Amino acid sequence: MMPECLGSGIRGHHHRGKSSEDLIDKEVVLKALNLRPGQVILDAGCGNGYMAKEFARILNGSGKVIALDPDEISIGELSRDTVGSSIMPICEDISKKTSLEALSVDLVYLSMVFHGFSGEQIDGFKIEIDRLLKPGISRENS
Repeated sequence: MMPECLGSGIRGHHHRGKSSEDLIDKEVVLKALNLRPGQVILDAGCGNGYMAKEFARILNGSGKVIALDPDEISIGELSRDTVGSSIMPICEDISKKTSLEALSVDLVYLSMVFHGFSGEQIDGFKIEIDRLLKPGISRENS
């Protein structure tokens, strides 16, 4: 059972039906992230999941991609689209404590989301990321 989701996104931030996919050079991002087999990647604020799908393609079954977004419709569609894949869609808000296991994530990807966060959400995001990232993983952006 999925946790209760926000129908319209974070703090009035609506993305349903919209995507930042055309604004991002995916190949440049993927090269910079230097993904490795077996990693657990969290796509926080995944929207329609276009980057989560790219991460899963690169990991080729050797890791796990968690696609997290507070929009129940986007997560529902992504869940239907990724049945049987290494993508685990979750309807939750990364600026609050999630149901994810502590110290379980190798890489957190957040794009086109942070600008919509309030100061309180930024603080919550930092706390949750510190809780989720495995020991020894840099908290710096690359």
